Amino acid sequence: MPRKRSHRSRKKRSRAPQIIAGLLVFFLVLGAAFIVWLSKQSPSDAAEYADAELSPEAVEEKPQDFAQPAQSVSEIVDRYIAVQGGVDEINKISSLRFIGVIREAGEEIEFDQLRKAPNLYRFTLERDGRELRTTTNGKQVWRELVGREATYEIVGQEAEDFINSAPILEKIWTQRNVPGALKLLEDQPLDGKMHHRISVKLAGGGKEVYWIDNKSYLESRKEKFNAKGDRITLFEFSDFRPVGTMNIPFFVAITNEGAPTTEVTINKAEMNVGVFSSFFEPPKQLLPWPEKETAAN
Repeated sequence: MPRKRSHRSRKKRSRAPQIIAGLLVFFLVLGAAFIVWLSKQSPSDAAEYADAELSPEAVEEKPQDFAQPAQSVSEIVDRYIAVQGGVDEINKISSLRFIGVIREAGEEIEFDQLRKAPNLYRFTLERDGRELRTTTNGKQVWRELVGREATYEIVGQEAEDFINSAPILEKIWTQRNVPGALKLLEDQPLDGKMHHRISVKLAGGGKEVYWIDNKSYLESRKEKFNAKGDRITLFEFSDFRPVGTMNIPFFVAITNEGAPTTEVTINKAEMNVGVFSSFFEPPKQLLPWPEKETAAN
């Protein structure tokens, strides 16, 4: 049976667009950015997709036991990869799906995030029976609005950010073999535990700094900096649970500089779920995305 969702009544004027804009950065990371978009589902694909079985077990974190802290970038990354199942298992990951809730300033929005290797990504937000959906095939980004037949093309920086958020795996994995991309920083304590820190260069300037527990080799924190060296986003990860061979944080707190903290809770997740290719086929006609004021109504 299709999964049921509960809807709560909220204020008449929704803050969904503002919340989504603030969250966009997170789903660039889990990867990641939440982009506003409401739309009708394709009845031919959506019904079967909604029946997909989702069954992650809520279990306690089980970090591996490493006798001594790693001493080099390559050793830290090797252990980080081992905790996620190892190179062979990671290379087998073809798709990843998360379903959960976004909370900010007392409001909630449900989300359904689907990624398919190498760079296909669909992100859906639901609130009060309305859906906001943004999709990329790795080249184009398009958005659908509920109650409207038209589909809109997203361009510019927003499209670039969304495409960059499509890969399933973190940059510490994808950039590990690029000469000079990773740099070992000084270890620092966090919540009473020592953490390795690795800086990863970003294309176009800026960097991401990963805080990795030197006992479990799970990622506790990630900081994103712009080209000027200013921290623009802080991600704090917890409640790790196994999904397939990976250990996934089922709770993420995201703080964008100058904005309230956003909490993301993953309720269900599954790896290598079957995905229809038609999900990522753009419609033949794409219209320009309307102004923010229009899209928010």
